[in-house]
Amino acid sequence: FLAKTQLPEKRPPPLILRPLSLEQSESHLCPVRALDVYLNRTDDVESNRLLVRWASNKPEIYPQTISSWIRRIIKDAYTFAQKPLPPMTRLAHEVRAISASCAYQNNMSLSELLQAVGWTNPTTFSAFYLRDVGGQFSGTGGYGRPVRKVCRKGG
Repeated sequence: FLAKTQLPEKRPPPLILRPLSLEQSESHLCPVRALDVYLNRTDDVESNRLLVRWASNKPEIYPQTISSWIRRIIKDAYTFAQKPLPPMTRLAHEVRAISASCAYQNNMSLSELLQAVGWTNPTTFSAFYLRDVGGQFSGTGGYGRPVRKVCRKGG
């Protein structure tokens, strides 16, 4: 898989997903388990698309579908946490900018950040993605619990 900004001759390093050590009741939150389930459910589906529906009674998955899922989970997490939704998080496209800015603000080195998101030039980050997130997202780990609660409820 290549992101829209990546060239075939400059492939990104492999993405390594590690299983989470969770209680049995939270095992559905493990990305490795989720990927295994997804691959098993879509094994018979012939498609060149990255994400495909796993049941014929499910709607097709388009970029707008994923965008709406991202917006919905963010909105639900803030609602569950009884926090106002910051205006900049209403667009799924902003999630990449906010997450990169938060990582940088929380002392991730610029070189690690560039590698993680697949950028080769720091100007890309500073010109197009760096946001003034101030203190509103500091300690964002506190939102993990509300996100897990929303996921557990099924949205």
